[in-house]
Amino acid sequence: MKIGNRVAIDMGGAGRACQNCYYCNFGYTRHCINPALDTGGGFGDYISRKPFGMYKISNNMSYSEGALVEPLAISVHGLRYCKFETGMSVAVIGSSSIGLGAIASAKFFGASKIIASAKYPHQAKAAKLMGADIVVSSAPGDLENACSENTNGIGVDIAIESVGGTTNTSLMQSANVVRNVSNVLILGRFGEKIQMDFLQPMMKEINFINTTCYANINGISDFKLAIDILSSGNHPYGTIVTHTYEPRDIQIGFEKAYDKKSKSLKVHINS
Repeated sequence: MKIGNRVAIDMGGAGRACQNCYYCNFGYTRHCINPALDTGGGFGDYISRKPFGMYKISNNMSYSEGALVEPLAISVHGLRYCKFETGMSVAVIGSSSIGLGAIASAKFFGASKIIASAKYPHQAKAAKLMGADIVVSSAPGDLENACSENTNGIGVDIAIESVGGTTNTSLMQSANVVRNVSNVLILGRFGEKIQMDFLQPMMKEINFINTTCYANINGISDFKLAIDILSSGNHPYGTIVTHTYEPRDIQIGFEKAYDKKSKSLKVHINS
């Protein structure tokens, strides 16, 4: 790494990791036992991170695309962690920025069919652009019916939950759309304790796989793969940035990001 290189930064994992503890030694720097002190970041003027956590972006990538490496790496990591294989069918619950990243990643890795749900029309349009074969509404039963009809009643190979929230609705829907002996990959964040009846998932022998952030798997970083995806021509994931604001208007940016009726997908703040 040289001064002046344009980079995407792993802020919470490799950028602070000691590179010598139990977790660092097998690539899961997010769980480093001896991380460097956090010197701030986000919207600060300056931050400090270790060079190991900096990943050079390609010359044909814009800074906006560079800022998308991190959210895309979350989905890349999840699919690798749950041992996704080329040719598998996928259901994606939710088409916000993480859900759209899951669609883009599954498409890049060779999913045979991608069925997604979307709450808003602009999300549905983006899901199709990312590579979803079928997009349905978030109304109860729509995704279940689509997955059943397109798999001869068996269910998809992997369901990706990207909604999170405060209820078990998306988790139960995920369990409903996957086949027996399969995986539900959880990318959404659940901010409160939720209750769930595990009898049906247990009888179907479903694994609920939780992931957080990214890692270095088999010597290859999730960040590096995300950069490869974004630099592979004019990749559609770059189009999810719908709103851009200057730092002085950061509050407006947060409000637009929160209000999905504004048709926002991803809001960026320019430095």
